[in-house]
Amino acid sequence: MLNMLARAEITIRLIREPVRDSGDIIIGTHGQYTAAVIRLARLQFINDQKWRMNMEHISTNQIVKIGVVVDNIEQAVKHYAELFQIEPPVIRIPKSDVPVQIPEDGAYTWYRGEYRNVRCKTAVIPLEPIYIELIEPFDEPSPWNEFKERHGQGVHYVAFHVEGFQEHIDLLENKGMGLIQKTEKGHERYAYFDTASKLGVTLEFKERGNQ
Repeated sequence: MLNMLARAEITIRLIREPVRDSGDIIIGTHGQYTAAVIRLARLQFINDQKWRMNMEHISTNQIVKIGVVVDNIEQAVKHYAELFQIEPPVIRIPKSDVPVQIPEDGAYTWYRGEYRNVRCKTAVIPLEPIYIELIEPFDEPSPWNEFKERHGQGVHYVAFHVEGFQEHIDLLENKGMGLIQKTEKGHERYAYFDTASKLGVTLEFKERGNQ
């Protein structure tokens, strides 16, 4: 539906004069106000769908996060905290006994052709205007361990928040930068792409919101 600002704009138009939409005139009564909101929301949805179908570029140019793979996250956190004079961030460690989930479960991870658990220790370094995520991968298949085995420590990815998750997957795959990992959490989802050979770094796209 429309956001509060759009609703307010429609209300003002209904009070001042009839709303014109695709040749129809809508008088500003309560019931017809609702019809106007629904009609304009539908038009906005159609326009959004047309934009997504014709997507030729990423929907944003604002980096929100840099992912850095490290050998020892406890030591890395200590060094960052001392250098930037910040409180040592919490290190998150995943459980080891979580069963592999599939799409029917609602939350899942797909990595290089199969559903599996991909685990790593993580910690957020709250710098500005973007933040750093430190990652110590477990010694098991994952995009982070894959990077570590090839390059050692270093910058693994840069992350962007996007709107239209599947549309962005299609965009990159159409440009020859295939999907490496896709994780669905229910309230958000993210994906890594095989972009390093063309861009010098892996891209992460993240979309927030319920499925």
